[in-house]
Amino acid sequence: MTTAEYPDRPYVGVLTVLMRQEKVLLVKRRFDPEAGKWGFPGGKQKLGERIFAAALRELHEETQIIAENPRFLTVLDVIDAVLSQKDKPRFHYSLICVACDWVSGEPCAGDDAEDAQWLSQSDTDHLPLCREVLNLWSLARAMQKKA
Repeated sequence: MTTAEYPDRPYVGVLTVLMRQEKVLLVKRRFDPEAGKWGFPGGKQKLGERIFAAALRELHEETQIIAENPRFLTVLDVIDAVLSQKDKPRFHYSLICVACDWVSGEPCAGDDAEDAQWLSQSDTDHLPLCREVLNLWSLARAMQKKA
């Protein structure tokens, strides 16, 4: 049986990048990988679930926010370099990053999140951030300007 820690294969997951004016929605992760760091809401895709549905579901489960108009942003590999005795990475996720538009709700941490907040870039200067947060935020801003 494959588990998230020291898996036999990568897990497919989603991240939802949601902006509201110049702020972005970030959650403080409750669990590894990167527990205690701030990143985008997301999680594992369920069997039979479409990517965009998974992104909107995970967003709502972690923050209580409702969004719409999901669109592809990019894909990330998250591979934890800590190896087991069998030389397997501790975690391996292929994360499909989705941008979407806020509809309603204010951040309220739930599910895998310790906290959830709308943050400006200056708010994040002294926060521990997950890998790629600033790069994804930049991609989302560029996409927003093109729209």
